[in-house]
Amino acid sequence: MQRIDFITVVHSADLLLWRLQARSMAKYMAADVPRSITVIANDPSGEVCLDYLNANLDAYGLHRPLVKVRTAADFLDAPSALPGWRSQQVLKLLAGAASADAWIVWLDGKNHFLGPVDYGSFFTEDGRARTIYTKKKLRHDRRWLAHSLDYFGMSYHWLEELGPLTYTPYPMRADTLRAMLADIEARGDSVEALFRRRKRYTEFYLLYAYVLSQHGEADAIYDSALPWPATIWKHGPPTLERHIERFERLGGPFFAVHQRRRGTFLQADREALMRLWLDRDLMTEAEAEDLLGVPAVVSGGKTPWWRKLLRP
Repeated sequence: MQRIDFITVVHSADLLLWRLQARSMAKYMAADVPRSITVIANDPSGEVCLDYLNANLDAYGLHRPLVKVRTAADFLDAPSALPGWRSQQVLKLLAGAASADAWIVWLDGKNHFLGPVDYGSFFTEDGRARTIYTKKKLRHDRRWLAHSLDYFGMSYHWLEELGPLTYTPYPMRADTLRAMLADIEARGDSVEALFRRRKRYTEFYLLYAYVLSQHGEADAIYDSALPWPATIWKHGPPTLERHIERFERLGGPFFAVHQRRRGTFLQADREALMRLWLDRDLMTEAEAEDLLGVPAVVSGGKTPWWRKLLRP
């Protein structure tokens, strides 16, 4: 059975979510699934983030011996020269290239599992990375993909085609990643220098564009059969009833909560999230309260201008 190298880049704002991720891996991942687990502290708080990570590694349960904690300085020539989001992307690529195994899964601090996961959750029998093909409609997505297509000399017609998801969990073959980095170096570039430029690249759009440049299609490396990764982003959805209902109906194991949503949830949504975690014994009620922050206050909104005219 193939085993996977898991890589997580963590910021201090993600620490409570990261602990939830570790516990979910302990609960839902069999001993023969991970080959290694690399946790990278990418945070200006330095020792504070590292101390928390090292103090809570037992959250991985039976996987604890497989875990290594690293810092951004272990991979980057100039960690402070890249903004946090860009350095996070470069760290994923460089840590993945250092993987000794053929199979990589990248996670963010926001990801965790609410059901069993194994090799087949991320890869097909023939070794292709599971994803979901989507249309790239948002302006920033199209711009970032266009920059990556430009870099590898590919046509813009791919902007109109369905392409793989560009968020975690993101599986990939290590040989494909290493080949892309070698291609970048052959152009006289480094991935770290690439992400310092004004043009916006992203790690996963670069990989997709590289795959297209080598194979002329996504299906050579990707397979559109990943269970839906339910993700509560920093800008939405505003309420979670339909979101959680869809997750439970589809039965996928992947869930994620962006750390910037802390303190933004209405009471009903807080209770629904807490049930997901407490019913699975992933945390205590007090820990869930701490992670979610205080309930959001329902605003009455402004009085319409025309109602003011009706006042006596």
